[in-house]
Parts: sequence; C-alpha cells; structure tokens
Amino acid sequence: MNSASLRPDEEHLFVLLLAFRFSSAVTCAQPLAAQAPADGSEKFSSLASSRRNFLGPGVALRPPHADAILLCQQAKKIGGAPGPVTFISEGNDMQRIRLNTATEVLASIPTMLGFIPTASVIVIMLKDEIVDGRTTKQIALVARTDAAAGEGAEFDPAPYLEAASRADTTATICVAVAEDAAAVIALDKIAILRQGFRDAGIHDMLALHVTALEAGALWTDLDTYATGLTEDPNASTLSIHNAVEQGRTTAASREDIAARYAVTVEADTATAHAALHAQGPDFVRHAVTELATLIRTRGNPDAELAARVGLCATISPTARDALMFTANGNEHAAAHAFATIARQVRGNARIQILTVAAYCSYISGDGPSTGIALEAAQAAVIDGNGEHDTPLRNLLDFALEHAVSPAAVTTQLHAIAADAARSFGVGVGVDNLDS
Repeated sequence: MNSASLRPDEEHLFVLLLAFRFSSAVTCAQPLAAQAPADGSEKFSSLASSRRNFLGPGVALRPPHADAILLCQQAKKIGGAPGPVTFISEGNDMQRIRLNTATEVLASIPTMLGFIPTASVIVIMLKDEIVDGRTTKQIALVARTDAAAGEGAEFDPAPYLEAASRADTTATICVAVAEDAAAVIALDKIAILRQGFRDAGIHDMLALHVTALEAGALWTDLDTYATGLTEDPNASTLSIHNAVEQGRTTAASREDIAARYAVTVEADTATAHAALHAQGPDFVRHAVTELATLIRTRGNPDAELAARVGLCATISPTARDALMFTANGNEHAAAHAFATIARQVRGNARIQILTVAAYCSYISGDGPSTGIALEAAQAAVIDGNGEHDTPLRNLLDFALEHAVSPAAVTTQLHAIAADAARSFGVGVGVDNLDS
C-alpha cells in the first residue's frame, strides 16, 4: 500500500509512521520527557497524549468501557438489504457464511467483538462494496460501549456520526443489549443514534433490542416489533468457523479479556541476564527465533523464555521491533504469546511486551484486545511514574482512535519490524519469518 491509496486519516498516520521510524534510535529505558524525538514524532506525541475518552476508531466514549473491532485484512462483509445477509470470511477457503435472520446477526456479535457483551449499545457500521457484480455491505466498524456510560448527561451522537463519515458508512445496525433500567438508557441512545444516522443520509438497516446474548433470550425488532429467541453465540456458524479456521474463541466477558494481561508470578530474570552475558550480540537473534518457532506451533511461553523475551524488549527499540516480526502470518498466536509473556514480566519489559501484544491484536483486526492491552500498558507506565513509555504505544493508541485500518498499520510497521529482525540476523534460514 502506498500513500496515494490511503484514506485521509491514514495518510496522516503514514507521515507519522515515517517520523516514528526515524525516532527508533531513542532508548526505551529513557523517560519519555528526556527523549529527543526526530522530526514529526514530537508532534505525534502531543496529538496522541491529548486525546481522551475515545472509543476505538474515532468515537469519543472511553472510559469506562468501550471497544471497537477494526476492518480486518481478511475482509468481512455483510450482503446488502433487501435479501439475506451474507458474512464472508475471505480466508484461503473463501467461505461465505449467510446470516439470514436477526437471530443470526445477534449470534454473530460476540464473535465480532471477541467477547459476550452485556448492558451495551452496539453499532455495526457498514460500507458499500461491489462483489461478484452486486453491492454488498462491508463491515467498516463494530462499536460497543456501556449502556449506562455518561448517565445523567445529554447523549451526543456526534462522535458516532464522525466515525461513520470517516468510515464511508452507508448503513448501520444498532443493537441494545440490556435489561431493566439499563435498557431504558440504551434504547434512548439508540433512538438518538438512528435519527442522527438518518439525518446524515445513512440507511438505518436494522435496530434490535435483546436482554442478553445467550441462548433463549428474547429479542425484539424495534421497527416491526417482531420477536424471537437468541441462539447460543458459541454454537453459531461464525463462531465455529473462527475457532476452526483461526483458533479464535469468544471470551465470556470483557473482563475475561482484561484478565489475559493481568500480572501473575514474575519470571526470574537471572537466567535471562546470564544468557545475555553468554550470547552477547546473538542474544536477540536467539530469543526472537525461539519465540517465532513457539508461535508457529501455538505453544505457550514458559517463565524462562518469558524472561529472555522481556529482557530482549528492553535492550533497545530495534530489539523490541524485531520481536514484532514474529507475528508475521501468525497474528492471533503471537498476540496470545505476548499476552502470556506480559503477565510474567514487570516494569519496562511489561510496557514493551504489552505494546507488542497490542500491535499483534491490531493487525489481526481485534480492536477490543488492542485497546485493553494498551490500557494495561498505560497503567504500567503510570505505575513506573511515567518512565519507559514508548512512542510505539502512543502510535498504536492514536491509530486505534482514528480508525486506521490494520492493513495500513501492517504495511508500515511490518517493514520496520522486518528491518529490525534482519539487523540481528533473524530470518536467515527461518521458515515463515522471511515471507
């Protein structure tokens, strides 16, 4: 992808990424305030740190909890109305999964988000694409926020409308997943959102209310008042396809995703430092190569490897970037591996590894996991009194807030990671790393 093919916001990121590339000589161990960024990175840092309370790409709703799933490189599409809805997973098999009913749309939402939402307002934003000579609706963004977020204040749909405009949205599906008092708030928000979308010329395709996204819950079409019962999301065609084809499972809740990054027993770093002393300049190459092999086989990093990878990430930004290259073609497995490592390391190592985990989740299109990993990294920065923050964390945060596609981030950061890996001799004779 070149700059001419990027959307305007991606063009902005393209410039920032180039500036970031020239700032990679900055030492991770330095406090951010003490660093001397290259041209452009200082401007980026101020932009990234100034944003607050944003939902995923471009929707100002975070905190307390808000999430977004970005358009994956493996495009996911929904066929346009009228007629049945088609969800296409463009993997090697080009499998087409048809969502013919509201029940099937609801069952797919947990798989889209990666967890089963509760007390939530969910907006699926779609844009037009021509496939096989007909117009389909491609998912541009799936946004979720707490139903009661901002309770007591007048709800402002403007951030959603801004996100919809930037994503070239032509149709929306709005869903309230809530009961009791939260349902009243959620339905009020959806009514405001739907009117805002209609006023903006966006097709209000479908609006639903459901008490819970679990088997047997009652759903209602807010226009026709048709009702039905939901199915088990984990038994949906989409969920099974993702589990079999991509090894992805749906978490029971957002908190379950956050728990993947929670600290556990700290890995002993003594053996890692001994390995660094013994291997010298080859330390990074050995650590990256071993981790890459583990990721390809979907293994779990033990404490000894976690300590070495954590130490590797703190040596320099270039060494940290080399670790990013292990995600090449194995994004989901890499995200899992780095999350496992992040739980076992502390301080600067935890910040850097959480940032790499966020990168892996981002390029796989998993917005919720990306945001949660970045939140954990920010918490680690705060715990360290602001030391060891990294422009890469700010860069990913900025990209997530501004709906930059995973493809655009991959195109630029993969090149940086590849150069970093090769500078340490990684990729020579290593399957899949140099593809």
